[in-house]
Order: sequence, then C-alpha cells, then structure tokens
Amino acid sequence: NKEVLWLPHHIGPDDYFCLLDADDEYTSTFFEDMLTFIEENQLDIAACGSDFIRAEDNELIGGRILSRDLILQGDKFALYFPVYHQFMRTIWGKIFKGKTLIRTIIDPTSPKMPQVYGNDTFFTTYAFRDAKRVGVLAKSLHRYYMSPKSNSYLFNPERSKCDRILRKAAMDFLKPYGPVSQKNMDFLNAVHANATKDTLVVILSTKMPVLEKMKWTKELLSDESVMILFDSVSSAVMEVVTQIRKKILNWLSVQKDCGTIEGAEISADIICLLFPKYDAFGYISSLRNKRPDF
Repeated sequence: NKEVLWLPHHIGPDDYFCLLDADDEYTSTFFEDMLTFIEENQLDIAACGSDFIRAEDNELIGGRILSRDLILQGDKFALYFPVYHQFMRTIWGKIFKGKTLIRTIIDPTSPKMPQVYGNDTFFTTYAFRDAKRVGVLAKSLHRYYMSPKSNSYLFNPERSKCDRILRKAAMDFLKPYGPVSQKNMDFLNAVHANATKDTLVVILSTKMPVLEKMKWTKELLSDESVMILFDSVSSAVMEVVTQIRKKILNWLSVQKDCGTIEGAEISADIICLLFPKYDAFGYISSLRNKRPDF
C-alpha cells in the first residue's frame, strides 16, 4: 500500500482527492454519483460500497454496503461508529476534500504509523478526524479484487504492533466525543480480536518450521492487548476468542513437534495463554521444578 503514503503537495482545501489500487476498478458512474452525493449533502468525505471479487476466477464473494445512506456529523461520529467503521478502514472507495488531509501523517518512517499493513486505515482515520461531515452512499461503486499475494496475507513480526497502533488511532479518534461508550469499546475489542485471528491464520499458513510457528503464536498471545481480549465478557469478543482457541488447539493436536521437549514446553505456554483464568502457569511451573526435563 505504498501509494497511501503519497500525497500531492499542491492539493487545496476545496480540491478533491481519490485513490484506486492498480488492480481494482470503479464503476463508470462512480465520480458522477459520489460528487452529486457530496454536493447535495455538503460533505468533506464521501464513501461508497464495494464488491469483493476473487481475483483467480472473477467470482463475487462478498460486499460492503449499507442498506441506506448515512450522514455523519457531530456526536453521530461516536453514535454510529460500529456502523461506518468498516468504511473507515480503506482509502479506496472514497472521495476526500483536500482540507481533511492537511494533518494526515504520511511519512512512512514515522513511528506513529503502521509499517507493515494498515497504513490506509491509519491515513483514513486521520482524515475522518478532520472532517465535519462524512457520508456513506448506499451504492456499490467499487470493485475490490482479492489476491492471496496481498500484504494482508503475508506474515511479518511487526504485524501485531500495527494492530495496536490502529486500535490507539481509533480510540484517539473517539476521544473528542467524550468517554468511549461500552458499545464502542466492545466493538473495538471485537475488531482487535478478529485482527488477532487473522494474524494467527497468517502465522499457521506461512512457510516456516513448526517450532517457529509455535514461537510466533506464543508471541502473539503474550501481547498485553491480546491477553486483555481473553478476559472480555462481550459476546462478540468471546465468540472470536473461542474460534482462536479452537484453531490453535486443533493445529497443535496434529503437530509431531509437540512431542519434543521444546515443542511440549512451548505448547504448554500457549495453552496457559489460551486459558488465563486457570492457574495453568503455576501448575506448569511446579511441574518444571519437580522435573527438570519437563
């Protein structure tokens, strides 16, 4: 997503800015429909729906669209956050007024910015922060072609850090509207849980030795922000946590490396992290003290 980091310096506050990935496309009426939507509703940013296409066979496999138009202003940015957040995750499928981009961080070397993936979400969150009125058009005018070669499907040790940065950016975005509601907090935790699950899928499917996958799985679960998710009482978060537990346990159950000393030790640590409410850590430690070879 390196194109996200580029922004023409000559864009004025009332100019329009729009991007499209090289392998995606907008419909022939995208600009006409979106500019009309902007003018009729006095918008700073307009977003539209998207069709998700499998690149290998051009098959429609999903979509992102609202049942009716949504106009955001003032406290509605907090009230409807779980509804429109999905449209704030990507830079494509939108038209921005230049004034919303003046303070966006576009320096790829900035420690505040995700380095591996999610820089478009970070960029758009900042743009939404500086918009007075945002609209989501209930039309699908964008076609996104999904490919397994995307950065979203590649493992990088910095991936979890990116999830933490994006979560903080979302929290900062909501702060001007008062204390973050429990509804929005539960939603953000669910988003983080799903991101964690996606990272886990990437770890387990990448080409590396099993013990390395186990070590990175342990590293993922050891992250403080991820550990908090396993204590959540939100039904949406608990559902994803259950999926994470099941996927890891099923994977571990068929790995021969778990029968080695190192593999068994890492597996035990992983299980302790999966079930933090049980005194598994104390139990494992006591066994290690009694049996040095454990």
